[in-house]
Amino acid sequence: MTILEYLRSQGVDIAAPCGGYGACGKCLVTVDGGAPLLACRIEYREGSVIKVIGDGNNNNRRNEGCNIIAADTDGNSSQKASPEIDNDRKYTIAVDIGTTTLAAALVDPISGEKIRQETCLNSNRVFGADVISRIRSGMEGHLPEMRDRLQNDLRELISGLTEGIRTVDMIVLAGNTAMIHTLMGYDLSSLGTYPYEPVNISMIEGKAGNLISQDRTEMMSRDLTGEISKDIIETGSDVFKMSEDSHCVILPSASAFIGGDIISGLYYLEAARDIDPSIKTDDIYALMDLGTNGEIALVTDNSIYCTSTAAGPVFEGGEISCGTGSITGAIDHVSISGNDITCSQIGGNESGDCLSPKGICGSGVIDCAAEIFKAGLCDERGTFTDPDVPVKIADSEDGSGIFFTQEDMRQVQLAKAAVSAGFRILCREAGIDMEDISALYLAGGLGYSIRPSSAAVIRLVDPALKDKIIPAGNTSLLGTIRFSLLYDKDEKDRISTIKDRCHVIDLASDPSFQDLYIADMDL
Repeated sequence: MTILEYLRSQGVDIAAPCGGYGACGKCLVTVDGGAPLLACRIEYREGSVIKVIGDGNNNNRRNEGCNIIAADTDGNSSQKASPEIDNDRKYTIAVDIGTTTLAAALVDPISGEKIRQETCLNSNRVFGADVISRIRSGMEGHLPEMRDRLQNDLRELISGLTEGIRTVDMIVLAGNTAMIHTLMGYDLSSLGTYPYEPVNISMIEGKAGNLISQDRTEMMSRDLTGEISKDIIETGSDVFKMSEDSHCVILPSASAFIGGDIISGLYYLEAARDIDPSIKTDDIYALMDLGTNGEIALVTDNSIYCTSTAAGPVFEGGEISCGTGSITGAIDHVSISGNDITCSQIGGNESGDCLSPKGICGSGVIDCAAEIFKAGLCDERGTFTDPDVPVKIADSEDGSGIFFTQEDMRQVQLAKAAVSAGFRILCREAGIDMEDISALYLAGGLGYSIRPSSAAVIRLVDPALKDKIIPAGNTSLLGTIRFSLLYDKDEKDRISTIKDRCHVIDLASDPSFQDLYIADMDL
């Protein structure tokens, strides 16, 4: 048993974006006070004093004197409001199950407003930062633990949302196919081996007490029935005890890698665009979610062309030497003018000075790549003037500095080339040019913070779309909120129609993808 496996068994969440294969270098620990080592590559020995060092992706609380240093939970953000609760109302709950983050909202069915919202990190990140790593971990026998972790995350989220609430009428969930398979306890091997056939991508609905069985073997033998969420219901959470009869819906996916989160986002955008008088009904638009698994949907009159690209965690600060998530103190924007480099930080003041930088988050990573190229510090192939000398972006509290390296640039190039090539293939399949697209909606937190100019400079998005980028927020959560409020046969049909319109393009089997991918590596 490795130290990483031992720490997991003890409930310590240590960052391992590569899934424990020694590739990311993030799971650093010291053993008996020695030099830093990779926890995934060292065998655990009983009696060893292990200290988690932590990094920008893994801010671990140091409890000196303990054999295991417990992981910090400060990475979980919680936004609680305390409005007046009317217990004569039957509230609804909407949940987006993301690979990195879970988000949930308590919604007033009368006003349609979010009463409370909670987010937390997906605790399965210890099994890897991206979907492929999670699938691989599930195939290696970790699925029961992964399912337990996800259910516990949901329990904590919903318990926080429903404090003082008497009745929850409906719970609606959306997530990528791998997350829903994990929640349902489905065999993940079907997603990890060709031809990548999911166990079930239909809309799943029923009573909250009958949807997801705690007994995985029993559930699989009975398909979709069983005693669902017993693990959650029996933990003393009043909301689950009283909402056992609540109607629960899991939105459908389109394929193994185009999940319910994209269907939910398209459902939300379609409805939002329908009520905007300035939008022509025949406009072509696109939705892009640049998470750990980059998903793109191109909406035309006749079809929705979808694909999924292996972008990896770069756009969330993963696989970057000084990368971090979007935490307080993260560098979110970078500008280079001559020899001067200026940065802004999450939680900083307007002048940009305030906090000791914790690392570079996704929008800052994109800025770094674009600004280094514009400043002539690398060529169009991304090669630094001196590949052995990283660019210092900022000072750090410990004096080691925050740097952007040649390898960091390569990681950005790999990720952006996958997205760019995938987008171009969708346009080809739809028979359109980039100029024909009226709007590009960017989902998630990165959509709000990304600089369109930087995205265009490195050709993450085509320059023709630079002025058409619209930050759209968490479209998956917004879609589940809308569905929870309007749930009826018409809305179910609307979701089904969106799913049926999806024409999924498998990039791996497209003979032109590799050539486009290589060509799009250049800045």
